[in-house]
Amino acid sequence: MAKIALPRKFFGKRIEILEPPYLLSIPKNSFENFVQLRVNPYKRKNVGLEHIFRTSFPFKDPDENFILEYLGYEIGDWECNRCGYKPGDDLLGGWDVDCPKCGAKLVYKEKFTPEECKLKGLTYSAPLRVMLQLKAKTKTGYRTFPPKKVYFGEIPLMTDTGSFIINGTERIIINQLIRSSGVFFEEKEEKQKEATITRILYRGSIIPDKGSRIEFELSGATDLIHARIDRKKVSAVSVLRAWGLETAYEILKPYYEGVRKYVVKDGYLYDSETGEEFTAEDLENHYIFAIIKFRGKLATSTKERDFLEERYIEEWDALQRLLEDEKVEVVSVVSVPRENVIKSKYGKSLIETLANETSPKDIDRRSPVKIPAEYSFRDYGLIEIYRKLRLVEAMTMEVDALIERARIYFNVFFRDLKRYDLSRVGRVKINAKVHNIPKVLTPSELELIDTLPPLAFAQDYGEYKEGQRVTKEALKELFKKYKEIKVKDYTEDEARFILPVDLINIIKYLIDLRHGRVKKDDIAHLGNRRVRSVGELLENQARLGIAKMEKVFRDRSAVIN
Repeated sequence: MAKIALPRKFFGKRIEILEPPYLLSIPKNSFENFVQLRVNPYKRKNVGLEHIFRTSFPFKDPDENFILEYLGYEIGDWECNRCGYKPGDDLLGGWDVDCPKCGAKLVYKEKFTPEECKLKGLTYSAPLRVMLQLKAKTKTGYRTFPPKKVYFGEIPLMTDTGSFIINGTERIIINQLIRSSGVFFEEKEEKQKEATITRILYRGSIIPDKGSRIEFELSGATDLIHARIDRKKVSAVSVLRAWGLETAYEILKPYYEGVRKYVVKDGYLYDSETGEEFTAEDLENHYIFAIIKFRGKLATSTKERDFLEERYIEEWDALQRLLEDEKVEVVSVVSVPRENVIKSKYGKSLIETLANETSPKDIDRRSPVKIPAEYSFRDYGLIEIYRKLRLVEAMTMEVDALIERARIYFNVFFRDLKRYDLSRVGRVKINAKVHNIPKVLTPSELELIDTLPPLAFAQDYGEYKEGQRVTKEALKELFKKYKEIKVKDYTEDEARFILPVDLINIIKYLIDLRHGRVKKDDIAHLGNRRVRSVGELLENQARLGIAKMEKVFRDRSAVIN
């Protein structure tokens, strides 16, 4: 007997103004974005299953003797209705794919309908085949094998009602309401040891979709800034250095007015921008930071080498003695007027944190911030992070090997989408919270692009398409034709990682929170949560499976002759 839907009886007194929305569109669109079944397999977007394969491959063994590259995937069995052609290993079957023999479109061949699966106790699914290409290392290079399609298993398909049929039983996947990735600011009570006074601890947490959680903390007791990576306490300045803000000048410039950098020549200081000449006495009532070059040797080595040191200098006469000291070379000097620091809305928190880290602490009156001269202060920041997170390994390593290992560690855990990803939602949330992103750019705002995270075009402008990343060169060209350019958040490539401008503005926001200029976030507020739908839940499970597969590949290829 055919099932007939009964007419809906409305018992309300008021007439409905709006039709109820089609709620099934949420899971159906999410699943379609995940599998992209109705998209040509050669033109799929970098989302869902396609994104997993692109970011997971190529697989490589430890010695890179074998490389397995990803070319594409097909879901289901496809056939030409006109000539009966079925795609082989050289062609991916899919939506809008032409038959290479007769030119007709390939058609999807469904084994069982959803109703047949319910009656026979079957799973409504389709085979997933991935086209891969193997490269083997030889004496002259790499030998490339013909591409082949590898059967990965059956992937359940969604019915028109938004459900799945597993062994004849109709099931659904429930959307999850989770804390959104992004940046969150909070304040909590900090109890002092052996004291009755309770201080407030202000915290800004960068929560990625996957990867290590980075937090900045500002203590109400000391007004110094600290950082944590996965709950392990590290220097906030070292984190800034690791992300590219290497010296005192680059760290302090975004926060204070009157920050100057001097080049030293014949005992005199010359402004690096204007060339104006100064003496050490002119820097009275200034915060002074100097980069010093000297000869020395490590405790574990007998060979002398050049070192660079960044040191906080309390008084100008100490700087004068350094300039006259023949044993050391003052490379550059950075100064900030104390009056400007007092007047600044960001107060003394950051500059005092930097001064505390670079102040001389040992018997020789040297700063702990020093590094071999062939490296940079960014490498010093990387070492400090690596030592905190990998303490046992760092204790037994030479400095050169330690720097190399710290660079690799940072790139793997903070610059690789397999290990770290803010996600598109996280990037949008960070931009909305701490960046003042304009909706429209005018010619007068061209230089503003350097102080903002990556932006994208909000609509097509000639050869520049919507969603394409905005560059200075593109804007200069477009401003010849247009008076204004509409922009939006760019959420791909490097925008999925933490950027130096993010750290600058997060610390600014944290200091504003400390002084009561902004409010803390409510974690329970629905605005700080988001819906994780069917496609994303399946993507997380698929990624785990691909990670296990990569481990098996590495283990197996290691024992192959």
